[in-house]
Amino acid sequence: MDVYGLKVEDEDVLFGDFGFNDGVTGFEELLRAHGHTCIKHEKDGPDYGGPAEVYGEITSGSFADSAPDAEASNNEEMDERRLEEREIVKKILPDVIICSNDNLAVGVCNRAEALGLSVPNDFKVTGFDNFDKAAYYTPRITTVSRIREKIGAAAAEIMLNIWAGNNPDTSSYIDYNCIFTESCGCGTDAMLNGRQYLKNYIMGVVEREEIDESTLDFTHLLSKCGDYSGLYPCVQTAYSQAECKKCVMVVDRSLVEMGEAGPTLSAAYDEDVFAVKGYPQRMQIVYRQGIADDGDDTYHSMFPLLDDETGGNIFLFAPFHFGEKAVGFCCVENGYYLMDKQLWSTVMSEVNVAMINLFNKWRLEQINQELTAISIKDPLTQIYNREGMRQIAAKAFDKAAGQGRALLIMFADMDRLKYINDTYGHEYGDKAIRSAARAVAGGGGISSIPVRYGGDEFVSISIYDEAEPPEERKTAILEKAREIASQEKLPFALEFSIGYVITDPDGDKTLEEYVREADHSMYQEKIQRRVSR
Repeated sequence: MDVYGLKVEDEDVLFGDFGFNDGVTGFEELLRAHGHTCIKHEKDGPDYGGPAEVYGEITSGSFADSAPDAEASNNEEMDERRLEEREIVKKILPDVIICSNDNLAVGVCNRAEALGLSVPNDFKVTGFDNFDKAAYYTPRITTVSRIREKIGAAAAEIMLNIWAGNNPDTSSYIDYNCIFTESCGCGTDAMLNGRQYLKNYIMGVVEREEIDESTLDFTHLLSKCGDYSGLYPCVQTAYSQAECKKCVMVVDRSLVEMGEAGPTLSAAYDEDVFAVKGYPQRMQIVYRQGIADDGDDTYHSMFPLLDDETGGNIFLFAPFHFGEKAVGFCCVENGYYLMDKQLWSTVMSEVNVAMINLFNKWRLEQINQELTAISIKDPLTQIYNREGMRQIAAKAFDKAAGQGRALLIMFADMDRLKYINDTYGHEYGDKAIRSAARAVAGGGGISSIPVRYGGDEFVSISIYDEAEPPEERKTAILEKAREIASQEKLPFALEFSIGYVITDPDGDKTLEEYVREADHSMYQEKIQRRVSR
């Protein structure tokens, strides 16, 4: 059989078409498929960390079917045994290993050298792709050169034909060149420009360092963004460095609203609102460069950058997604650093990660707000509980004292709750408590802080207004209670015993002390009402 110009028998050729991640297993399977059974590899061997060591370690002393069984007692015996086993390795190897790319070919040659084998003397190796490493590795790798420009041109021609509505043949065959060098034993007299290769390599390293530095700066910039409104301008920095002339970034309108309105207790920003299939209708342009502003920030077309008059260029499209949820995309005209230097994928990945992190931050803030609301609100009445009074009312108390203003603290105890529960049932008892809470909240004034202090006891805290005597506020609560009882057609009267106290902004009493005084005042009124009956 003629393979790349090599005259070999079918059974002497081993095709290697497997990836780096499973190189050791792949190598073993290929050898076994070739009919060889004396194979062993060290699964816990060293981590070589790169394509040059893709096949792992085929260790000495591990060929159970053929290796000597005697234990080596000293270094000389061990060396002799390794030599014997090396000869065993030579016997089980095919004459030619044909690899699917130059990386694999380099890995095979490197492993052979580690085992003390010689390429091409012990066996031959061929690669594919004609990478620079193939030409400058020792031995130089026999490979196949693909003309990438022709491949790109053929792909573009097929795409344009499809775009024009034609039905072109989607298969295209490109000429290739075989380059025969040292790894197959052919050798070559061609002189290699080592200095130029070294120059290109060094410049590649320098450019990579520049890109890494830019990426770190960009990542740092993204990390300081506290919301989406600050995130989108960061993209301008990355694209300006990438020398992009045209760019548009579009995201789900919900993310824009997050940045404008801030966290919300609404479930409107749950991740379930994002599209799973296709893109949402509510999308907005959050960044544009080199694109005319037509006054419409709503985006519906996925490709707005094509200009029929000036022609097109290569445009790179990248989606933004939260798992399987589509949240937007970015379309950029290719620049020097985008495709050639692979900055594009890094930038898009960092932007996507930043968007996810911000969304998770907002969701966490939302959850914290919901938990806080639960902890400070009474579940039955939906007014503040005692913890809410400690957090909310205490702040109002300190603020009023700082401004030299007094507070009116009213303590209301609903009458006959036990009678209502015993007579009408606890369902009506709960209804009575809810109605009482509404009366305290409504009669206490718009600016008041209503609190369910416990059981059937309520507190109302508000700014004291000398123009409105406390007795009038007390009367307002009682009238509100009668109004609610009538509206809800309660079979019982809704009545309170109410006491109050006015705080001294210059005093040293705490809010709890004033509440206890108001409670005592309420109790005195309750006693008087009982006596009067």
